[in-house]
Amino acid sequence: MADKTIITTGATVTFGTSGFTVYLDSFSVGGTGREAIDTSHMGTTGSRTFSPGKLFDEGTLTLNGHCNPDNTPPKTGAAETITITWPLEEGESTAAEWEAECFVTAYDFDAPMEDKATVSVQLKVSGSWTVTPAT
Repeated sequence: MADKTIITTGATVTFGTSGFTVYLDSFSVGGTGREAIDTSHMGTTGSRTFSPGKLFDEGTLTLNGHCNPDNTPPKTGAAETITITWPLEEGESTAAEWEAECFVTAYDFDAPMEDKATVSVQLKVSGSWTVTPAT
């Protein structure tokens, strides 16, 4: 695979069930990881020993942007399909997509004077991301 630098201007997010809309300024995925299971015992010497857990946590998706205040995020606790569509790059006919089942865990809304209203929405990823490469 050739090195590729992506300029994310034009990326979009789609909420599959609720239709909630965020006009993205940025997004990030953090907190991914796997549990480290302590396998140390009374006979262990030197340093603790660990084994990797079998399950991987895909973390939290954070969306930052602006939206219409009439369009509040889903707060039912039900997971829905979230799709991030990356910008179409030169020479591509279809854009790359990331898709996962997620549910809202936090929502912050800010409405400053003489500026756009902004939101920060945190979503817990439940299961694995499905990555569809650009073509």
